[in-house]
Amino acid sequence: AMAGRLFDEAQEKAQGDPTNLVVRLLENLNEEELQLVELRFFEEKPFKEVAYILDITETNAKVKLYRILDKLRKVTHGWDLEDDLPI
Repeated sequence: AMAGRLFDEAQEKAQGDPTNLVVRLLENLNEEELQLVELRFFEEKPFKEVAYILDITETNAKVKLYRILDKLRKVTHGWDLEDDLPI
């Protein structure tokens, strides 16, 4: 699936380093969440197209993505990061 490919690519880019930020973030997402993130951010598709591909409404796609970003913010809370995440 697309989401699995995204995770594999992120792991490759991390070159086996489990502390890589992207990999650590992606590990917290389920298959549906990964798909949405990949379509919206990695493939840069508009919400209308993301919604069509995932067979959900455009509003639902926006709500789900907002919740994913909120979830990732909570996950990273307390991480020892030098800079704030741009999400």
